[in-house]
Amino acid sequence: MPGEYCWSSPYLQPKLYVEGLETVDGYALVKDDVIECSDACPSGAECLAKRIYGSELDSIVDLVAKKAVRRFAVLLPDGRSIMVEKGATLEPIPLNGFRIHLEVCEGDEVDNEDVIGYVLTGKGETRTIRSHVKGLVAYIYASPQGPPDEYIVFIAPSGEGGVRLGRHRC
Repeated sequence: MPGEYCWSSPYLQPKLYVEGLETVDGYALVKDDVIECSDACPSGAECLAKRIYGSELDSIVDLVAKKAVRRFAVLLPDGRSIMVEKGATLEPIPLNGFRIHLEVCEGDEVDNEDVIGYVLTGKGETRTIRSHVKGLVAYIYASPQGPPDEYIVFIAPSGEGGVRLGRHRC
């Protein structure tokens, strides 16, 4: 079942904060399982830089190794956060086609064979894309180029470690 924020408004988008990159608009201060937002990164603090959500790919994930190359956090509109540690396993599930309809949102738990989304091909065929792994939807990449539309849903497999849910105050 998608997160409550997911389909309630097109303006409720997750926020992405990444370690080791320049910020586009502020920082996330990491304090145990709670993340707080700030305009500046205090000296000695553990900070992640705000980036444009959905457009970061190569800077955070190695698609061949299926690993996070940097630590990053996804802050959901409902107050939950997803912290992904460097080296965490992220299983990519690509969706490419003329039109794409996603059935999952960040923070959703998916099981093996759950529907991730539907793809309308250039020939007018509808294809169902299913998960091949059980885990947590950690990040959804949306290619800024197109058509055709291209999304990659990244799932953190259950039991792999390196990904945890928390809260944020932003």
